[in-house]
Amino acid sequence: AKKTKNSQRNNQKFLLNQKYADFTEYKIIKQIGKGTFGQIFMVENSHHQRFALKKLIATNLKDIKTLEHEYQILLDIQFHGKKINLVQIYGIETKQLDPTTFVLYVLMELATTDWEKEILTRRNLFKYYKENELMSIISSLITTFAQLQKEKISHRDIKPQNILIFEDSRTYKLADFGEAKVLLGDGKPTERQTLRGTELYMSPILFYALRSRQIIKYVKHNPYKSDLFSFGLCCLFAATLCFESIYDVRELRNNTAIKYIVQKYLGGRYSNVVINIICSMLDVNENSRCDFIEMEKEIKKIGY
Repeated sequence: AKKTKNSQRNNQKFLLNQKYADFTEYKIIKQIGKGTFGQIFMVENSHHQRFALKKLIATNLKDIKTLEHEYQILLDIQFHGKKINLVQIYGIETKQLDPTTFVLYVLMELATTDWEKEILTRRNLFKYYKENELMSIISSLITTFAQLQKEKISHRDIKPQNILIFEDSRTYKLADFGEAKVLLGDGKPTERQTLRGTELYMSPILFYALRSRQIIKYVKHNPYKSDLFSFGLCCLFAATLCFESIYDVRELRNNTAIKYIVQKYLGGRYSNVVINIICSMLDVNENSRCDFIEMEKEIKKIGY
């Protein structure tokens, strides 16, 4: 029978590349990370090629399928040949070890570090990013998010730990799509946008919904604009090399106060171009805040 696009996509789900398929053939070099659901290891195959292997554990099939969702988004994008700076996935496989233990293995390219670790290393060395260096990183990542927006994908958990760095090319790639969502329509505000993300990096509308005493599952907001605010906080952290700058603007409710804090931290080290870009991303008013596609156009106007 002739294969359809959908059947081809399903065949790609667990073994994207047959030569990487047998995860039992990989030797664990060391553990390089640990999260809520499992561990990340540096592994090596018989050809001495090194990769990252995530081992994610759940107690039931429903939860392991939820974890698979993150990587299926990446596989779908890779399968369709989209040139977006996302971490390359070589294969995923689910196994049931016993009646209450399910494991999802994910083989992917090995990063050098993540953006948060790089920022903290720079803080210890008092090594601030040069303006062109910082703007190049910001511009590259804005383009990545804009491309995802065109694919109607909202990440919903943007933070420096989820941006991985590959030293050989100084490429910054987006990872961890556990909270990501493929949106229908244009992604404009609806009542059915779920409350997701990491509290420190949430947009104001999500942050205050989480802080309220009500039990709130859905919040009316524009997910792309919420993601842009989160990314703005990441950029502020990178520019200042300190979490205190995020805490200082975190609960402010007007743009004048936010701009005062940003200028206090960045004035004298960066030009008004950088200050204005970050302040634009940190616009507390969702209606006037850009989304990623609009922000990409603004950055291109100033030559980045």
